Amino acid sequence: MLPVTASEYIEMLEVSWKTKLPLMTYGGPGVGKSECPRELAPKLAKELDRTLVEWAHLSEADKKDAIRNAEKYFIFCDQRIGGMDSTDLRGLPKFSEDWLVTTPYSWIGYFTTPGAAGIIFLDEINLAPPTVAGQAYELILTRTIADRRLADDVLVIAAGNRASDKAFTFEMPAPLRDRFNEIELRPDVKSWTEWAGRNNVNPHLISFVNWKEMYLYTLDKVKNGEKGSSPRSIVRASTLIGDHDITSNIVRKYLTASCGTAFAVEFQAYVKHYKSLNWNKIFKDPSSVSGFSVDKCWAIAGGLVEHFNKKDDLFDTLMDVLAHMRDDFAIVALKLLISSDVKKFRALANKSKNFPTIVSKYGKYVI
Repeated sequence: MLPVTASEYIEMLEVSWKTKLPLMTYGGPGVGKSECPRELAPKLAKELDRTLVEWAHLSEADKKDAIRNAEKYFIFCDQRIGGMDSTDLRGLPKFSEDWLVTTPYSWIGYFTTPGAAGIIFLDEINLAPPTVAGQAYELILTRTIADRRLADDVLVIAAGNRASDKAFTFEMPAPLRDRFNEIELRPDVKSWTEWAGRNNVNPHLISFVNWKEMYLYTLDKVKNGEKGSSPRSIVRASTLIGDHDITSNIVRKYLTASCGTAFAVEFQAYVKHYKSLNWNKIFKDPSSVSGFSVDKCWAIAGGLVEHFNKKDDLFDTLMDVLAHMRDDFAIVALKLLISSDVKKFRALANKSKNFPTIVSKYGKYVI
């Protein structure tokens, strides 16, 4: 099976959108199987000049409006096949004059309405019993369900867990597998860092994962009963942390609950390095960072983003610090700064006297 990163997965999704060829994505829990299609949806909606909405977020009245005015919307619909029964896809039977027909659920009603557009993401497909999975495969491969055909601008994507993830899975028959393009999404620090920066993940967690890359995904390494980390659990931890000081005890508890004890313990080592930094001294003499250890450099990267988010008048000083960091850390820190708030960064960079130096050194790697 072809292993891909999140960035490569999105590229393959774009090809699937253009060709409407079925794509089956395997991967461990929390690696981003549903997040990548969700990331692509705004781009596709913009290309079609439509309003993007998630089906699960619509009220019943809004769903009816979407079906009546299908050409106005681009719908992202995340459906967990593993918990469905056969009527959830095919619909409920009823008599109509001389024959039996089915009344589908509203999301099927939308996507089979002429003019509809969007993405149907069928997750946990190999956790579903064969009677349900068979109907899902019919929808994916023939683009029909219950005698209804999907609209042309609808993409169906399937995803499932691997047998190695200790999930009870049903094996897909070989003839059926032959009709899919199959990939395995694997955690990748570079792709996740870019995504996390764009999505307001705590900069210290991003820096920590770049420092200790193995902690991006440990679910395949933990023993029974132990808690592990994944891209999804790290994002959840970031939400819990919010504006809390990373040195506080509550942050350690949140990390333990979300990502496991090992993650939380290692993060305390990062916090130790962060606490040892004298930011007043660093800002007064940016050249002092040139002799810092690797461990402290990662703490500086997270700290620079934290200061960027808090104070606009420090921008030139932050650029001066970047100019004196080791190149590899400066590049990562610069990417985090830009992705944390692109508009703000661009506005401040246009007025900065130090930014041209950064562009000349790192522009080809970042901008």
